[in-house]
Amino acid sequence: MEILVPEESEAGKKQEGNTIVWEFPEGCYIRYSANDTWFVRPERFTIRQTSDPKIGGREIGARIPAVIVKMGPRSTITTRGPDGKDVVVSGHHIWVRKERFAGYQEPGITEYPAGSKIWFADRWTIQQEKFSVRVDKDVLQLSGLMTTVEETPGDTHFLLPSGCSQIIPGSSWGTFTIACTIPIALFVSFWMYRFRKGHVVEASAIGAVGVLFATVAGGWIHDSPLLDSIFSLTKNQTILALCAYGFIASVLPVWMLLCPRDYISSFLKIGTIALLVVGTIAANPALPCPTVNETFADGGPTFAGNIFPFVFICIMCGSISGFHALVASGTTPKMIDKESQVRLIGYGSMLIEGLVGVVALIAAASLPVDLYYDINVDLDKAPDFQKKLDELYEKQGIDRNAARARIGVQDLAHLKVQDANLAEMEQLVGGESLRGRTGGAVTLAVGMSRILTSASESFIDPAHTSFLVKYWYHFAIMFEALFILTTIDTGTRIARFLMQETIGQAIPQFAKTDWLPGSIFATAVVTLGWGGLVWTGSIGTIWPMFGIANQLLAVLALCLVTTILINSGRARYAPVTLLPMLFVTATTMTAGVIMVNRFLAMPDRITGALNLSLTVFVMASVAFILLWALARWIAVLRGVIPTKTDV
Repeated sequence: MEILVPEESEAGKKQEGNTIVWEFPEGCYIRYSANDTWFVRPERFTIRQTSDPKIGGREIGARIPAVIVKMGPRSTITTRGPDGKDVVVSGHHIWVRKERFAGYQEPGITEYPAGSKIWFADRWTIQQEKFSVRVDKDVLQLSGLMTTVEETPGDTHFLLPSGCSQIIPGSSWGTFTIACTIPIALFVSFWMYRFRKGHVVEASAIGAVGVLFATVAGGWIHDSPLLDSIFSLTKNQTILALCAYGFIASVLPVWMLLCPRDYISSFLKIGTIALLVVGTIAANPALPCPTVNETFADGGPTFAGNIFPFVFICIMCGSISGFHALVASGTTPKMIDKESQVRLIGYGSMLIEGLVGVVALIAAASLPVDLYYDINVDLDKAPDFQKKLDELYEKQGIDRNAARARIGVQDLAHLKVQDANLAEMEQLVGGESLRGRTGGAVTLAVGMSRILTSASESFIDPAHTSFLVKYWYHFAIMFEALFILTTIDTGTRIARFLMQETIGQAIPQFAKTDWLPGSIFATAVVTLGWGGLVWTGSIGTIWPMFGIANQLLAVLALCLVTTILINSGRARYAPVTLLPMLFVTATTMTAGVIMVNRFLAMPDRITGALNLSLTVFVMASVAFILLWALARWIAVLRGVIPTKTDV
């Protein structure tokens, strides 16, 4: 940090214990790094420092004779607060339009208008949408909300204190819709198993209609201040709700909740994908994303790594997934009536999921480049990638300032959805927050809503289709959430089975999956396990190895099928599974080696050691099984071990 003091003025200095206190006069200039811009401080301010600053010689600044005072890293800028006490005011710079500044919403929270500019490291970036900032209670008492650094006739430049966090509001609309799927599933289960036994299609149709109605009704919840506050859950409340659902769904009989939910979601998934395929053909969206993104060729905000091998780790379920092998060996066999259904359910479902992957890629690639990255860059990483993003936007001919100029000017009712920027999309989807919503779910929902709204322009006046965006968006969110909840309940149930089977080796009673005390105990342990990881944020420390573990499970599944083919004397068909197995093994092991090197370099030694040990254990286990299987294959093919034709 450097301060320019005009030559006709001087800074006062005094000692208070181990702290040096500097009093600076009005009209000083200040910057926070060598590459930063100088800002005028019209008011007096104070700096407290634990050690002597180094005072440089006289220099000539931008037409201002001044003495540059360089402050040490432990310095804090202070200004006089309303109560007469010194308060810290170091942090982010925000430049806002005066006439749009909403001010303080409530103690500790400030709302900034659309079109504000934020200083990231060495550049300004425009925030197209409005946003709110919260200051923690302790910081608020010490620092206040913000300090006015500079004012011009049209703008005000604020400086936020350290410890601020941007508020990402929850979605009452989405929460209500997903919550409704649980009682709807219970109703469907009793309909098909008690009231109208065997009428699966009829019950599923009733459930699908109920879910669609809940999606529309979610808009009424969003518009009601009371109901909106009830269903706008915090992060921790959401975690507790998911844990409660996972526990209950895993303990209840399959027919009561898991099965009917899967029936409903299956019909909705197939119908939604069919709708999206038709909509994509009708809309014929342009794909503005570059074919090869050279800016992030070595890794970027979406995944940290080269295209090879990490693209094969990121794109999992749409092409191959080991988790499905676990599901197919745990819960699916219990729900199949006869062997002839296996091909349709197993192979057919993976074909549908592959189609989902292709359509999802089209939906994501159809988004404007800047809108895609506004959604997919984590808020914590935005300062790190802003420079490269600006370079990418310049290559693509995207003028970010044009979006600021039209704030408050566009008529959203007649805005073409394909022309909407982030701020306008947030309004079109019902006021939801879209920035920094990483993970792909919001990206797919926004892409689907744009495609389906554009497709509807074939039979609706394009000037009156914008109202459909929010319904398509929340329909897509509901469609995706059904996927996620299915993973939670099925994954928890499988983990419960595995735990009961393991404990059952020592206590035989636990091996009985229908023994209620054992089911409750195992489910509670599993739910507390994954719930605790999510609650504490520790899930993020081991998440990087999950993609690798998932693909290696797929390797084991392909290895098992290859072994069955060779053992049964059908080795001529083995290449069908052997070649994909070799490819997945090569890409995943390469990614594993890269990740191991990253774990070794992690500053947090404990986290690095945990990730390293887990990754190496999984890789070594798979390598051992592959070598064991290879020895078996060779022995069978050479006639050392006879084939088994009854397999």
